[in-house]
Amino acid sequence: MVLVAIRTARKRIVFSNSRIDVATGRARVSSSFVAEVLLAARGSGTDLKAVIKNSKVEETKIGWSAPNDLARCIDNVEYDLATLRQAIIDKRAGGYAWIGKINSHTTRAIETRAKRWHKSWSVVDGFMPSNLFPEPLLAEVGPKQKAYSVSSLQEFCKCPYRFYLSEVARVKPMTEPQSLDHMTPTIRGRIFHQVLFETKAGRDIYLMDEALARVAASEAELCAPPIRAIWDSDIEKIRADLVGWIATRPANWEPAYVELAFGLADLSNRDAASVADPVSLADGFKVKGSIDLVEKDGSGRVRIVDHKTGKFPHNLRNTVIDGGKILQPAIYTQLFEILRPDSVRESLLAFSTVRGGYKSIAIQNNAEAKRRTALVLGLINDSFSERLFPQHPVQKHARHANTNRCAALTKRKERPTKIPARFWA
Repeated sequence: MVLVAIRTARKRIVFSNSRIDVATGRARVSSSFVAEVLLAARGSGTDLKAVIKNSKVEETKIGWSAPNDLARCIDNVEYDLATLRQAIIDKRAGGYAWIGKINSHTTRAIETRAKRWHKSWSVVDGFMPSNLFPEPLLAEVGPKQKAYSVSSLQEFCKCPYRFYLSEVARVKPMTEPQSLDHMTPTIRGRIFHQVLFETKAGRDIYLMDEALARVAASEAELCAPPIRAIWDSDIEKIRADLVGWIATRPANWEPAYVELAFGLADLSNRDAASVADPVSLADGFKVKGSIDLVEKDGSGRVRIVDHKTGKFPHNLRNTVIDGGKILQPAIYTQLFEILRPDSVRESLLAFSTVRGGYKSIAIQNNAEAKRRTALVLGLINDSFSERLFPQHPVQKHARHANTNRCAALTKRKERPTKIPARFWA
């Protein structure tokens, strides 16, 4: 194809080579094709390093790929950008007005391009003016007007901006259909919880086998696994997890409520004591969701169990709320005490699988847990009041926003927006 292009040339041939990777901003390795062209044009005695070095146009940069000299432009885009640069340098009024007459959208496009690659942040980078979202816009979706699930509140503590996109703006990433080679964690958790509900979290292995067979058959019709042997193997792993969970359960604790729901539209496959309305906490914070299991012992003590089917988190900073990433035990305790007169002794994060090692994290129902939970809920409420949903910094142990970078930042810019340090504390 190169030979065909060369033979069709009438006056001259222009070869160009990109020096900078636009995605990363790093210099690219010189193309061997350029060396071949130079050898063919100037002979074997050519100093390739010197020619390549002299051919570099240092004034060309990312976002403004145009030289200062109009004669060195290789296409119309470079010529137009170089002309605009010259008009800016000369400060001639109307020196570049002619391009707007050719296309009415060109002026706006060039201004946006310039702002996009400028050091300061602006609307073109995704930052909206502070007066763009007035308070009435968020008044109807505040945590005291709209019920949020506890898992979504945990998402806020991981990344407030991602919480805003998914729960407030209702923006979801586009997912492309893919073949189900292996069972996803979502399906695994759904099967696990459904089996516990149908067996009422009992200890009868035979009833558990029957329930697992029914639930697995129903899920297989929905998922249509292409490789049945892999699906059956994953079901056997769930069965092993359930058998291990039954074997490791303390004998003095018996289930009182299984899948106790509140504020959910569909209460099928939920405990008979479930309520349709969301529950309001002491400060008016509305919450919806479902408690996996509530157990009682012989002395009447109550504890809440939240089942997890993933790995045991060995990197927890604390075992109360982990900076807001573990809110379910503490909030479920408060919710249950509102729904029922019983006092909860503790809440368990039960990793009820072979993968999780059947380990549990016990969170006591005390004043410290309530204080930390109230602090997190207060920060979430303040975020709605201040209309501030910042992105989470890249570093895992961020202590102050001014010493860290947000995930969207690159080396070319620094975020000028001041984020309260309490978001990262």
